[in-house]
Amino acid sequence: MSSANRLTKEWNLLADIGGTHARFAIECLERKIIHDALIYSVSQYGSLDDVIDTFLYDVEILGLWHPYPTRACFAVAGVVDNPVIRFTNSAWQFTKSQISEKLGGISIEIINDFEGVARAIPHLSTADWYELDISKGKSSGQNFAILGPGTGLGVAGLISCKGDYRVISGEGGHADFAPINDKEFRVFKYLENRFGRASLERLLSGEGIVNIYSALAEEIKTSVRTLDEVAIGKAADSGEDEFCLEVMNLFFSILGSTAGNLALTFGARGGVYIAGGIVPRYITLLEKSTFRSRFEDKGRYQAYLKEIPIRIITRSDAGLIGAADKLDLPIR
Repeated sequence: MSSANRLTKEWNLLADIGGTHARFAIECLERKIIHDALIYSVSQYGSLDDVIDTFLYDVEILGLWHPYPTRACFAVAGVVDNPVIRFTNSAWQFTKSQISEKLGGISIEIINDFEGVARAIPHLSTADWYELDISKGKSSGQNFAILGPGTGLGVAGLISCKGDYRVISGEGGHADFAPINDKEFRVFKYLENRFGRASLERLLSGEGIVNIYSALAEEIKTSVRTLDEVAIGKAADSGEDEFCLEVMNLFFSILGSTAGNLALTFGARGGVYIAGGIVPRYITLLEKSTFRSRFEDKGRYQAYLKEIPIRIITRSDAGLIGAADKLDLPIR
């Protein structure tokens, strides 16, 4: 096989791994494109090693000549600067050297999953998001705030710096929840009694929707069905269940307050981007809720926030785009 043909079979690995899905994409060096992602369910695999084994087998089936990638970037839902990297909302854990060895000893990058989403923002277009109340968002600032309820709650900032951007990556989803009315305070007490502490992720996540549902059910002291977050959302969205609608309205109200806080913290005049698997499914509920009014309800800074656009990311591979950006790869 000639060296030219060998080159066409070299590839890079991009991965975006959360608590629910592990997404892998292949970037071919010659064609400079990202292949459609291969998606695996985290719950069906005992470890990251196991799902990588399945992915490499699938790569072989695809017919790529080289069994291992040239480079790789993993965007993962956990703290990435520890010697052993543990996922926040799954039992998986790994080390960088362990994954490098499994991939043939290659160089790999590990970033937080919401650093991946933040890195994707400059590469997105209007086709990749839904803008909430487009008439309000007229600010031209260059800082951005990113948050996303999914299995957990991811938070990041993207800050303009000397003609480029710098990602502020952290664990803002685990900051304290601050209730602002009596109903939210009662939910806060429920969470505190149950978990010992009420963090934002205890409300703004799939589990958080169930927590709100359980807290409100306890408050009204009535028997309600045991539902998961998908069933609650569907029942609210269809209009068939007023109690589920109340739950989702509270979820979006708290999300609005949190998004407004982040906009102030990061000076996010360029916009607030909402990612994750939950919000894009319920845009109609979001628009009918008090999300936007709660976002702006910051006293003397209401006018400041009124000008900030809010965009719901609808592109599912944003984390993979961010992983490609980390490796300085061409992005389609």
